[in-house]
Amino acid sequence: MKYLVYLLVVLNLAWFAWQRTQPPPEPRAPRLAPLPEGVEPLVLLPERKRQEPEAVRPALEAEPPPGPAGSGEPQPEAGPAVPPVPEPEPVAIVPVCRTLGPVASAEQASELVARLSAEAYPTILRDGETQVPAGYQVYLRPMSGEQARQVVARLQEAGMTDYFVGRNNRISLGIFSSRQKAEQRRRAIRELGYDARLDTRYRTRKVYWIDFQDVPGRDDEAAAWRQILASDPALEAQRVSCE
Repeated sequence: MKYLVYLLVVLNLAWFAWQRTQPPPEPRAPRLAPLPEGVEPLVLLPERKRQEPEAVRPALEAEPPPGPAGSGEPQPEAGPAVPPVPEPEPVAIVPVCRTLGPVASAEQASELVARLSAEAYPTILRDGETQVPAGYQVYLRPMSGEQARQVVARLQEAGMTDYFVGRNNRISLGIFSSRQKAEQRRRAIRELGYDARLDTRYRTRKVYWIDFQDVPGRDDEAAAWRQILASDPALEAQRVSCE
């Protein structure tokens, strides 16, 4: 009986040692219900790698994710390229050129040039000639000698002695510095029954003109050349070509 017990113990120890040396049995795969027709089974990525050949795995691993990182969403297809919006071309500033004058003296012209140059106006000083009024003449048109003698006698009777009979019996009735006095003499002669005429006499005088280029962006009302015009009514500013 004692030997039987020893034998059972030895057999149990041998069975236990043999069980420890055996690999663990693989778990039995669960039996899944059959899928409907047309439905592909879900395959995990590790199982897909085990099933595919080694040559295909690097290509699959190098494929970029279908969407943004972590989103799992498919990336939208790129639309048509939108052409860049061209920048607007700068607007060309057209210069404005004017000439200021006529200036009567060189000293006044130099002062105006210095005034405009101090305000950053490009200027050019040039001289020229102009016709200026030199007085007003009242006269009677040429006539025959007999008519001229009758007119002279009538003027003397009226107390008018400041007359002069010129070529072709043209009778000058006076030269006046102001138009108002010339008009008074003409009315007096017409009251005697004669058609007196009034003409303006001119003489040539040297004057100066200041050509300048207006500065773009300035306040037109506060421009220096407008202040010059306001201070001297005899001057004017004419727009001219910049060429």
